[in-house]
Amino acid sequence: MYGPTPAGALTFPEAAFWQSFEAKLVFEDVLAEPDASHGFDGAWKLTYLVFSTTRLWCYRLLAALLALPCGLTWGLLFSLLSLVHVWLLTPALRVLDVFLHVVHRVWGGLVRTLLDPVFQSIGKVAGDVRVTRTQVYPKNDFAHDP
Repeated sequence: MYGPTPAGALTFPEAAFWQSFEAKLVFEDVLAEPDASHGFDGAWKLTYLVFSTTRLWCYRLLAALLALPCGLTWGLLFSLLSLVHVWLLTPALRVLDVFLHVVHRVWGGLVRTLLDPVFQSIGKVAGDVRVTRTQVYPKNDFAHDP
C-alpha cells in the first residue's frame, strides 16, 4: 500500500488479523471423496465448476445487498461509541480520578493520625508475648480395674 490511507481504512496488520477469521472454504474441504473411491473426472470437474460459481455469485449478490445497510449500521455504531468515549467516558473518568485522589489523601491522613498509633501500641504490647506449647494427656478412666 503506497501513499496515505483513507480515513477508516485498515492497515496491513489489522487487515491480516481480521482475514485470519474469514471463512476460508475450498471445494475439497466441503465435497471430498475418499482416496478409495473416486467418481468420473468430468463429473468432479463439473461439480467443482458449479460449486465455485455458485459460491462466488451468492457471495457477490449477498454482499451487494448487505454492504450498504451493514456499512451504515457499523458506521453509526462506531461513531456513537467514539462519541460516548470522547465526550462522556473520558471526562467522567477524569472527574472520578480527581475525586478519588482527594479521598486518598484524606483517608491516608485519617489512618496515619487515628489508627497508626493504636496499632503501634498493640504491636509494642504484643511484641514480647512468648508462646510455649505443652501437651496434656487425658486421664484414662477405663484403665483401672473394678
